[in-house]
Amino acid sequence: MSQIRITATDDEILGTHSIMKQLHENLRKVSQPEYLEYVKMLKADFGFNLATLMEEEQVVCVAGFRVCRNLGWGTYLYVDDLVTDKRRRSKGAGKKMLGWLIEYARSERCVDVRLDSKVTRHDALRFYFRERMDIFAFHFRLRL
Repeated sequence: MSQIRITATDDEILGTHSIMKQLHENLRKVSQPEYLEYVKMLKADFGFNLATLMEEEQVVCVAGFRVCRNLGWGTYLYVDDLVTDKRRRSKGAGKKMLGWLIEYARSERCVDVRLDSKVTRHDALRFYFRERMDIFAFHFRLRL
């Protein structure tokens, strides 16, 4: 039986570290204590949350997200991170987590669920298209 919940304890946050490293290469060099402090800072400063999908007492999928507001888009749920353990991909965990995020967004009276995905992450892009997400805008950056 799978269960999705928002992390509440330090141990629950730390339980997401190994899976988040699969998504974010820069986290491979970050120690668990550094990761914990960074997640706590994001929570305090930006309302960031981590949701975990557990199966058989193992973290299978993790989503980092926050409720945001701005003048152009109103209130929306922004998904910073969505990653399934590489050993468990293509078995429905991402779909379950995205469904949970959508319901959470509705409960928070959000008008959209938004996320960015690298254009080189072809499997992720196919997943988002299958889940009826569309490309709404380009995300630009300037490296400093």
